[in-house]
Amino acid sequence: MCLTLFGNINVAESQTQQNLNPQIESAINNITSSEFMAYYFYEQMAWYFNRESVALPGFHAYFQSRADDLLKLARKFMEYQNKRGGRVILGDIPAYPKQDGWTPLEALAKSIVVEQGIKQHLLKENELAESLKDSQFSSFLSNFLNEQVIDLKEMTDHVTQLKRVGPGIGEYLYDKDSILNAF
Repeated sequence: MCLTLFGNINVAESQTQQNLNPQIESAINNITSSEFMAYYFYEQMAWYFNRESVALPGFHAYFQSRADDLLKLARKFMEYQNKRGGRVILGDIPAYPKQDGWTPLEALAKSIVVEQGIKQHLLKENELAESLKDSQFSSFLSNFLNEQVIDLKEMTDHVTQLKRVGPGIGEYLYDKDSILNAF
């Protein structure tokens, strides 16, 4: 049921919808969900490395920074959705199955998988935008795709360097001297 106030204005429908195809609206919500899932993963990693039994403050700061960045990105997509007159629909965020026992190398390697998933999702939605001739959305996505390339390069560099230094004292020194300087 739609409410009409002040004449013919329908409050159930957006007054600002700007040629927003329902598939694009759904795509934006899907991207927002994937950003929140990645945020949740990084938040979990940050607090794992902060535990007294792990005590790697550099990795805590690194993963906390990644979580903060992804939360900001999710909010940018929600803001964009609202600007285009779409509806933000949030779904459940499942916890990552592995909650404990991460090494820095494993955590960064898994981060690469997470980021590659986000990149593939962005590419898929960009293809949709291009097929629907939504140049505004495609242009909006291009900024995020460029950032993915930079982030993936940084993470693969960390993985390579962690493999070189090895576990134990190598991880400790990398945490202390390198990962903190990464951002």
